[in-house]
Amino acid sequence: MRDLDQEFNSLIDVMMNCKNGDIPFLKFINGTKVTAELSHNDIFRLSKEKALRLLSISNKSPILIEGSNTVEFVTNFFAVMMSGNTPVPVTTNLWINDQRYLEIIKSIKATTKASIILGDSSISSLIKEADLLLVSKEDWKNIKKREMEIYLPKLDDTAFIQFSSGSTGNPKGVVLTHRNVLANLRQITSAIHSEEKDNNVISWLPVHHDMGLIGGILTPFINQYNVYVMTPYDFAVNPNKWLKVISNFKGNIIVSPNSGYHMATKRVRSKTLDTLDLSPVRIALCGAEPINHKTLDAFYETFKATGLKKTAMVPCYGMAENTLAITFHDNKNPYKVDSISKRQMLENSKASRIADSDLLHFVSCGKPLEGVCIRIISDTGEELKEREIGNITISGPSTTQGYYQRPELNKDLFKDGYLVTGDMGYMADGELYITGRKKDLIIVNGMNINAEELETYATTIKEVRAGRLAAFAKKDSNTDSEKVHIIIETRKDIRYFKENERLKLRNKISKELSSFIPIKEDQITIVAPGTIQKTTSGKVQRSKMRTLYEGGNIEEQNFPIAYCMGRLREMQIKSKIIGVSLISNFQSKLVSKNKKAL
Repeated sequence: MRDLDQEFNSLIDVMMNCKNGDIPFLKFINGTKVTAELSHNDIFRLSKEKALRLLSISNKSPILIEGSNTVEFVTNFFAVMMSGNTPVPVTTNLWINDQRYLEIIKSIKATTKASIILGDSSISSLIKEADLLLVSKEDWKNIKKREMEIYLPKLDDTAFIQFSSGSTGNPKGVVLTHRNVLANLRQITSAIHSEEKDNNVISWLPVHHDMGLIGGILTPFINQYNVYVMTPYDFAVNPNKWLKVISNFKGNIIVSPNSGYHMATKRVRSKTLDTLDLSPVRIALCGAEPINHKTLDAFYETFKATGLKKTAMVPCYGMAENTLAITFHDNKNPYKVDSISKRQMLENSKASRIADSDLLHFVSCGKPLEGVCIRIISDTGEELKEREIGNITISGPSTTQGYYQRPELNKDLFKDGYLVTGDMGYMADGELYITGRKKDLIIVNGMNINAEELETYATTIKEVRAGRLAAFAKKDSNTDSEKVHIIIETRKDIRYFKENERLKLRNKISKELSSFIPIKEDQITIVAPGTIQKTTSGKVQRSKMRTLYEGGNIEEQNFPIAYCMGRLREMQIKSKIIGVSLISNFQSKLVSKNKKAL
């Protein structure tokens, strides 16, 4: 295994010393065709040109970079490094409304004191409100170039600041050095058996997210793998395109969160399925959100006829605070599912494999990567034994030293030299199992109920829309104790117009959830598609949903109206992509037809 963090001083050093640097490896896909490609030499030349211009307007400070899956992002990212500034990838405004986008940008600006953002000219009006200087593709030629040497970072210089998606509050900036990044890239390279002959990577993940940037761009960059980069929009609108790209370009390594595999399984067309060849896939990484064994099973069963191997399904665990990867399942064997007693877990925080009619199922995320240490500890800091559920803490060469300019968070980030991840889980046979987030624990009558596990259980009810529900704790004013409340979206083809029909559905959900936890009808709120708030990386914002609910801002809506508003949002997204308005006629019809309801 190459010791990248000993062999090189920085990502720029890697690029400058790249063998066969003129061979294109980074290929951008529009639809299912390659529309642009870059070699290491291309990236260096284009990035250096921008860096020399950045030197005229910046001086060793954080610079925001709009995270679009484009040539522009890649060259902007390295240009900021070469100019001695610090790259800060941020979300695009494609998937979120303009108000939320401004909130995120202003929050990141306030933390970093950034004054510049590199991005598309389409965001100019929004960026003015954030009081940032926008440098778009069209603006570079107007910035004077300074003829001087580019900055060559050192190992312990900050490589970039990775902001979280803000699922539990304002985004936090994880500071990652070149040493951190190179160490994690070394660990990932070893875990995916890079000595294999073919390493074609296919990624649709957004590059402002750690999995998209580290897994989808920088791992191929370090190893000179061919990588085919799609847009998240192409995947979301039609996952069949992703499957076709994997097949057409003989993808060996594919990456997606659990929800992506679920979407691909549910929405694959029979005519597409008949044409696919997924036999080259040897690693299908699954991480970034809770992993459901039923999703992995369904994806494999659906696509095994195309040549997909069960050993290719590789669950993993990671987080921005450790650059990216922490554990990987070894693809030499099929993924493992651990079935444990629900009662023992809820009452005693133990993962007991005993005969029980009521079991919970957790997917192994594999063993720690080389150099990573994992300790499971109690709330008081004692190290727990195997199969005892507690707080997951980690340490290693790719672990951050803290959040940027957030001392109030950093003081609680480490315990005895280990980073406290905020996740709960247990070790069994040297492998890690995640049971949920610490902040999502709901304590009811002495039982520890995990919101994610309750939500997963609820998705077995056919009317419930998978991944579109939020469970949280709500104070019971009568008993001064906590009780569970769950907000549930129905599937698009389910329309309940009358109150009595909603009551029937709440009653059904209540009865079916009772085998997991007793829950009354008034602890269930049924809402229309598009109501559940998510982060830019697709994580449910439970704390935000709780705040909205307690503020009286969540109520059971008129379903046809809400569905139409969801369609309106889809059209807004498409309008941003193609640059023309699709919504004016639809919006006017919607408003006039439903004026009273709106």
